Amino acid sequence: MRRPETLHSDFDLAQERQVNLSIILIDRSGVLLAFDRMDEAPVVTVDVAIGKARTAVCLPRCSRT
Repeated sequence: MRRPETLHSDFDLAQERQVNLSIILIDRSGVLLAFDRMDEAPVVTVDVAIGKARTAVCLPRCSRT
């Protein structure tokens, strides 16, 4: 299981790719473990992150397109 400390490395990768985003970490039952939003990330990224996390719990498939 990923731990909240890994959010920092995720944000580092996002900065390398020049994207601003929100990251949410939940467990297999959908319980929130960690959440953070980059300073320049649009507010809508919060809803997108939550939606993708909930979908990942309900449909255990890759959420990449």
